[in-house]
Amino acid sequence: MRRSFQPLVSLLVIACLPLVATTAGAQENTSPSSSSSSSSSSESSSSRDEMSRGKTSSDESSEATSSAEQAGQLVSRARSDYHDGNWQEARLKYEDAYRRAPESESVRVAAAMGMSMLLWEQGRYAKARNYIDEALSLARELNLNESIGRLLLTLGHIEGSLGQLASAEETLDLCIDLATNQSDPTFASLCRINHRLMRKL
Repeated sequence: MRRSFQPLVSLLVIACLPLVATTAGAQENTSPSSSSSSSSSSESSSSRDEMSRGKTSSDESSEATSSAEQAGQLVSRARSDYHDGNWQEARLKYEDAYRRAPESESVRVAAAMGMSMLLWEQGRYAKARNYIDEALSLARELNLNESIGRLLLTLGHIEGSLGQLASAEETLDLCIDLATNQSDPTFASLCRINHRLMRKL
């Protein structure tokens, strides 16, 4: 099978303060000032708890954003290395991007897509299939239809290389249907070309 075509690749529970169980005698001995002080202390503690939870949530969100941005930069650099023929460097960057990318982010799909394409080019079909299957599952979950089409095309290549010609034809049929439904004639043509090539194998 010819392998010249490269797929196109590119996120209160308010703290329940314990009720102070007091005896009748203790309540009688509690002055208005101490009661007010206790109430103020409780409100202050609750406020600190809320601020702490808010800060933690903000930190986690910032960390996820930072990880996604770092992964995106790595994917871009990996693509440049790939097109320059530096496949080893590209592979390392794709792997790093895949590890860094949050599981529910589209950049993880991009990293898996690039990695599977590179592995396919290197003849490592089984490992390429692992990446493509996970990327497809996530792309469908995130409704990344354009990415799904590119992934299906790469999957068709992998299946053909594994000798699974019937499965490859079915996959490329899905690719054609998806591209047609998206009114993407250019990509639909690419899928048809690959489908015809597959039928000749």
